[in-house]
Amino acid sequence: KIGIKNLSTKSEAFFVCLGDMPKVNKEIYNNLIKQLKNNKIIIPTYKNKQGNPVLFSKSVKEEIMNIDGDVGAKKILEKNENKIMKIKIDDTCITKDFNTKNDFSSSS
Repeated sequence: KIGIKNLSTKSEAFFVCLGDMPKVNKEIYNNLIKQLKNNKIIIPTYKNKQGNPVLFSKSVKEEIMNIDGDVGAKKILEKNENKIMKIKIDDTCITKDFNTKNDFSSSS
């Protein structure tokens, strides 16, 4: 929330990124940014599974700032279901997080 609170007034959108997904690359970010246009929320998917990072239009900033506790933005996604665009990404990195040393050794 601190990062979102301090967004530049010039920002049109922002990503919510997870720190344990280091293989997400700039091409994925750029692909999602290109899709923003009239959509409020852009979600990458791999084999119909939602992934990260999620790109949010600044129009949902206040909704996210009002989230209480460690619940993530799932309620925001449910509430704005008709304003979501899902983008197919042919890379498992958007769904693969790294929590243990073994996760790193088994990644491709």
